[in-house]
Amino acid sequence: MRWSDGTPFTSEDFRFYWEDIATNETLSPFGPAKDLLSQKEKPVFEVIDEYTVKYSWNTPNPYFYRRWLVPDRCLSTCLLIT
Repeated sequence: MRWSDGTPFTSEDFRFYWEDIATNETLSPFGPAKDLLSQKEKPVFEVIDEYTVKYSWNTPNPYFYRRWLVPDRCLSTCLLIT
């Protein structure tokens, strides 16, 4: 997958979002989005490789999967293109 400018979409984009936006108290004073929390606790975020990231919680998070479900038809009209 690539951004609309042709730049590859990698785990670095997830890392940037998590470390520089979602958990930045100045940019996100209320913390990460609720679907990234489980019982109000943040996940452990890990970059596995260039295209793999891992979010881990101590308790189940039933809301997380909905964040990443994007219909195929949306991909061609959103910022990301395949």
